[in-house]
Amino acid sequence: MTQTYRAWRHDAWPEEPLDLASLFDGPDGLLITLKPVHESTSTPVVQVHFARPFMYRSIDEGYRLKQQGEFECDRTSVVYTVADSPLVAELQQQSLGTLENLNLVHYLVATANDWIDVISEVEPRVRRGPKGAA
Repeated sequence: MTQTYRAWRHDAWPEEPLDLASLFDGPDGLLITLKPVHESTSTPVVQVHFARPFMYRSIDEGYRLKQQGEFECDRTSVVYTVADSPLVAELQQQSLGTLENLNLVHYLVATANDWIDVISEVEPRVRRGPKGAA
């Protein structure tokens, strides 16, 4: 099966390209802060919070050439859901079936320079903050 991408909340993102400012894994979950690529704009930072991620990984987009070549989605966004995800299948296999009854969703946060995969059963929360809040 080939993984497919669907824009998640495509209307929640600024039109300007975003880049990873920080990724913080703490007791309240995973907080991904995104900033405008061009710092001179007035676009605010955007925070994407995953309350209970099961796993995540961040890879420089320059090293995801195979995935970029296969990347087709229904519309432009910053966060996508990934159907038929081999990453979810691998996590379920590694857990020896303990996660099989959960509704795990693979989210891809695609920024200008980093692609961040997050597996969660809870949708992330999105919040816009003041410029420079990263």
